[in-house]
Amino acid sequence: MPSKGDDAILRGLAEAGVELEVVGGTAAVLPPTRQQLLGKGQLNFETDLGKVDVLCELGPGEGYEQILEDTVVVGGIRVLGLARLIAVKARANRPKDRATLPVLIATLDERTRRRR
Repeated sequence: MPSKGDDAILRGLAEAGVELEVVGGTAAVLPPTRQQLLGKGQLNFETDLGKVDVLCELGPGEGYEQILEDTVVVGGIRVLGLARLIAVKARANRPKDRATLPVLIATLDERTRRRR
């Protein structure tokens, strides 16, 4: 289902020089489409600033509109805030996510401490 954020996401991705590599018989590098963003799963993009992983939906009931308040804008692109990122990685419980959790939690703790 389209949301208000679709156009903003597509604009941000385009402004950041995001391209999606498509391989299937022939390799091509294309800009992302609204249909891809409205899908489920994960999209991996190459940008002028480095790699970006886009999760189209975190889980049931966790689409763009539902998680918007847990995001921040970095370099013109809206990303998950640190607390929400920690929760997502903890829930995923993959080895690569578990490996990053201590650093993310320490960063959040340090930010919290500095704000006091």
